[in-house]
Amino acid sequence: TAEIASSTAEIASSTAEIASSAADAAEPSPAELVRAWRQPLAWLLCRCDDVRAAQLELLRAYESECADAGHEMLLHAAPTLKALWEAEVVEEAVILDWADATQPRPSAAGHRARKFAQPFCSWLRTSEVESS
Repeated sequence: TAEIASSTAEIASSTAEIASSAADAAEPSPAELVRAWRQPLAWLLCRCDDVRAAQLELLRAYESECADAGHEMLLHAAPTLKALWEAEVVEEAVILDWADATQPRPSAAGHRARKFAQPFCSWLRTSEVESS
């Protein structure tokens, strides 16, 4: 799990760097970033014995990056989660469990990330999504 945490933190950090370096150019949307990272993220998660735990670790790494990057990245929390869900990198149940998590106790940054992600999580809870 330490290897997963380290790798997901590196990927989340790289994604944040890509997003911040594109500030002068047309900034890529969260969906574009997730599409670009879908294959390596999925590969990393599939290599884990516990895919669910790996997906939760990815979300924790993202919330940690939100804390480091500040308000701008928090504004992208809901669209980023939506993009991860649409790309089938993170399952719906995992996102909702992360959003509702009380254990381990989320940091202040974790609470903020969950707060900004709440519109998407609320939509996930109430919508009936068609399976394709």
